[in-house]
Amino acid sequence: LIDTIYAGDLLGDMHKFQFSKLVSGNYVLATAGSAGGGAWRYIGKLFSASQPITTAPSVSQACGNTDWYVAFGTGKLNEDSDYADTSTRGFYSIKDVNVSSALAVVAADVVNIPYTAGTVGSTAVRNWSTPSLVGKKGWKMAFTGGERVLSNSTQPPDTGAVLFATTKPTGNVCAPGNSGFIQAVNMCTGKSGELNINGSLVGGFGINSTGIIKVSNTYTGSGNQQTVVCNQDGCKPPPCPVGTVCTTLEPPTLSTKIAPKGRYSWREIFTK
Repeated sequence: LIDTIYAGDLLGDMHKFQFSKLVSGNYVLATAGSAGGGAWRYIGKLFSASQPITTAPSVSQACGNTDWYVAFGTGKLNEDSDYADTSTRGFYSIKDVNVSSALAVVAADVVNIPYTAGTVGSTAVRNWSTPSLVGKKGWKMAFTGGERVLSNSTQPPDTGAVLFATTKPTGNVCAPGNSGFIQAVNMCTGKSGELNINGSLVGGFGINSTGIIKVSNTYTGSGNQQTVVCNQDGCKPPPCPVGTVCTTLEPPTLSTKIAPKGRYSWREIFTK
């Protein structure tokens, strides 16, 4: 039963719509023909990132109360000129505090999470410290050098984390050769989502790609491990050495299940 929709736009605004009515200072579900409402209503802007949003947000109930977290990334790759765009983009988790009359979240109430770069073996990784969110209404991570979010995030069950991919385009529309990161962040606290790379817990790991990096929800692999699924060959574990039996995946969170490659969106261009 859907009563609320969140939707982003190319101006970077995250909007909220509801099929509900106001009763004694609280919004409740409006049934068809009920007094005081019964149609979709535009509530307003939850947050203005001032960066284009081209993917769907992930929504989860906030920890310990009736508020909601709306997590979304920014960035686009719609025009040829977007390949050369190096503007700062990001990923945001914004708290929608009930009642929605206090909807808008200002930038000063969103904590920036800086990350550090490192390596585990030959894999580039990212890590960060858990931020203080006392008195705040969310967190954000910033990406530079053309890195951006071009695919939907997801929420692995029973982890409290939001899992998302970034892509840094190179080349052109006919010969892409991209790179990016897969990252996991606790929705409520901003803590590292603890991806397991060769036995080390990290917040994100780098991956090369032949297109937009798309990450899917986790599944339970051998040994009851939650395993990340993505659409790139870099998500395949290396083959078992000849004469040995592999009992775990290396890295153990990466999967042999690869989603189809190729474009995930398109648009028709009309001319006069």
